[in-house]
Amino acid sequence: MLLEGAPAFKILGVYRIKRVAGRGSTAPRPWASLAIRLSGSSRFESEGEQLSAPEGSVIYIPEGVSFSRRGTDEELIIAHLKLYDADHKRI
Repeated sequence: MLLEGAPAFKILGVYRIKRVAGRGSTAPRPWASLAIRLSGSSRFESEGEQLSAPEGSVIYIPEGVSFSRRGTDEELIIAHLKLYDADHKRI
């Protein structure tokens, strides 16, 4: 059964990455991201709001959103998605 009103999406790619501790900024991108943090932690800031992503957390970043990140050494699985019929603009 499909959930009424649930957005449809296409998986563009799935990646397993390791990052070293640091900080950086990301400009708006034409895809959404869903990241599962296997180890480490990060703190995100977007449009004046802050969000912590500890080990074991899942974070969703909509397409078209810029953000900055500061984190420890970490390992993640990230899926890049193209959402259809969705209007999400906040992390």
